[in-house]
Amino acid sequence: HSCADRGARRGTRSTRRGPTSTMASAHESGYSECARAINRAIDAIRRNPEDRLGAVDAAEERFGEAERHLRRMEAAIQSLEGPERTSREQAVSRCKQDFQSLKNELNRALNNADSAELTGMSGGSGGGGVRRGGGQGYQPPTSGAGDWGGPSSAPPTTGVRGTELLEESRRIIGETEEIGDQVMGDMENQRHQLLSAHEKVLETRGFISDARQTLSTMGWRELQHKAMLVAIIILLFASICLVLWFRFINKPKKR
Repeated sequence: HSCADRGARRGTRSTRRGPTSTMASAHESGYSECARAINRAIDAIRRNPEDRLGAVDAAEERFGEAERHLRRMEAAIQSLEGPERTSREQAVSRCKQDFQSLKNELNRALNNADSAELTGMSGGSGGGGVRRGGGQGYQPPTSGAGDWGGPSSAPPTTGVRGTELLEESRRIIGETEEIGDQVMGDMENQRHQLLSAHEKVLETRGFISDARQTLSTMGWRELQHKAMLVAIIILLFASICLVLWFRFINKPKKR
């Protein structure tokens, strides 16, 4: 661990510094030991998620100790000046980042353990492991507002966690049912719209068929009218020709 290693190295050099620097080095070494213990607890949770109660308790205790060391480191460097103060401030900043990283790692480990336990419960093999942390994310207890910690809060108990998980599951199921009902309603409305459109298409096809029949009848009648006109014209032309023939060309001779 980077901050833990630096704290261990600085602890060996603390006898050559002043009392304030020695106090800051001691607190940095104490924080490094807490960080290593927290890492061991996180590894224990990852290896054996079902029996994580002891590891969570140990991590919670070590988080409190680590925070106290960080606060005392900040108080100790207030009286330092020059490069020594700059170096100590950088060390405190690294330790704060490391503290937040440890919180995130513990959160991930507890969330993974909760997910594994929920998966086992949904498959019918949900064990009796004690559930601590996870869910909303673990926040180690703090004594005040700092850059590395949130408000003081303890992990929920087993019954509370189980109740919260059940309520969350019920809420998700209820929302899913509401969404399903809405989708079914939308699909029913679309079905009615499609049926109505289909009926309109059939009605339009009927209108088109009637119009075609009407146009066909009108065309046949028009053809009959044209044929009658042509026949009349031919008959009249023949009559005119006969009249001209008998009237002028083939006149009977006078005796």
